[in-house]
Amino acid sequence: MNKKLWLVIAAGLITVLAVLILSQGNQKTATVGVCYREDADPTSTAYRTALEQALSHQGYQVITTDADSDQSRQLQQLRELAGRPCDALIVEPVMLSAAEELLQVLDEAAIPTVVITNLAEQFSIDERSFITCIDACTGLAGSALASHLLKLPQQGDINGDGTVSYALLQGPEDHPDSTLVTQSFETALTEQQLAVHCLSVGYTDWSAQNAQDICAQLLSAYGKDIEVILCYNDNTALGAVQAISDAGRAVGQDLYVYALDAQKQVRQLLKDGQLTGAVDTDVKGRVQAVIDAVNGHLNGQPVTAAYQPTDTVISAENNS
Repeated sequence: MNKKLWLVIAAGLITVLAVLILSQGNQKTATVGVCYREDADPTSTAYRTALEQALSHQGYQVITTDADSDQSRQLQQLRELAGRPCDALIVEPVMLSAAEELLQVLDEAAIPTVVITNLAEQFSIDERSFITCIDACTGLAGSALASHLLKLPQQGDINGDGTVSYALLQGPEDHPDSTLVTQSFETALTEQQLAVHCLSVGYTDWSAQNAQDICAQLLSAYGKDIEVILCYNDNTALGAVQAISDAGRAVGQDLYVYALDAQKQVRQLLKDGQLTGAVDTDVKGRVQAVIDAVNGHLNGQPVTAAYQPTDTVISAENNS
């Protein structure tokens, strides 16, 4: 084979290789926009991190926004994400009562959307095949707490007056997840013929220092009438435990204390006997349900919202 022919063949191969490289470079990476409801508190940070890592692992480009609990801001962020454009959206609604307003914006966008909500029945999506609602199942945490309490001596009624009297430490006021956890906690106890009474609710904005200050005030005001303290994230639990220690109260003897979400510091409190239990939420299962829905929409596959989480209470006995 002469030199000229070799040069022709080599040039042809280079051209083919260049075309392949350019075509690969022009392949579009799907972009997923994620619109969170509010600033990340320590409890939700683990979930957000796992979700974003899972999306990136699937090869998606991820754009995140935070509505800071502002409904109008969230709607504007969704419009902006749709216009970037994004190939799919994931949204945690700020206000479940404004479902129709949210659906109007999603109809305008008309792109695959996964809505993470605790009240999927408020979303009329029967004729919207591009929208899937994933039930966040937040209320299961309250049921898990109640189930654990029912196994304790006197079922949490330490003073034997026939009523489980508890105090609640949550983040902001009217937080939808906190409301559902509280409702499911009380329902699970009343179904067992137990009387339940909430003595007070403290709004900590997820701050350990705020939780410590509020818990100290509650212990001073109600004394041993407080039999159970529910802390709706790990930060509030850390503050509450310090206040309880300062007040000379003994967890497991004259009151019980529960936390969400069983991260490292809280697990240490469990080992030290300073906490009764903590709900270990099924982060992995929740994330996988969202990923499966996004993949199904973008790959033209059947999408199901079926999801059965496994929230469990970690205590000193099963804390590994």
